[in-house]
Amino acid sequence: MHIEIIKEEIPYRFEMELAKELFTFEVHYNKRFDFFTIGIEKDGHVILAGEKVVLNLPLFYALNDKRLPKVTITPKDNSGKETRVSFENLGKTVLLEIGGLS
Repeated sequence: MHIEIIKEEIPYRFEMELAKELFTFEVHYNKRFDFFTIGIEKDGHVILAGEKVVLNLPLFYALNDKRLPKVTITPKDNSGKETRVSFENLGKTVLLEIGGLS
């Protein structure tokens, strides 16, 4: 399972249920340096804003906060060809995969 990012709507917010909890995500794109950031909220409170999306590095991994989802969200390239997340490859070869309980 993965989270689909609608690049044509960036910047935008969306809600998603993960491990039976509702979260709000906010997606931004830095055109100048070709990278994405994602923020996360729960119950209207910002947990983290502007986390850079990095290939093979779980989102929010460095934050120890009980409000975060109990699952991992990791940008992965199953083709093995990509070295970074870019506008061109996100949603094609690079997907935000939802993993098991963290």
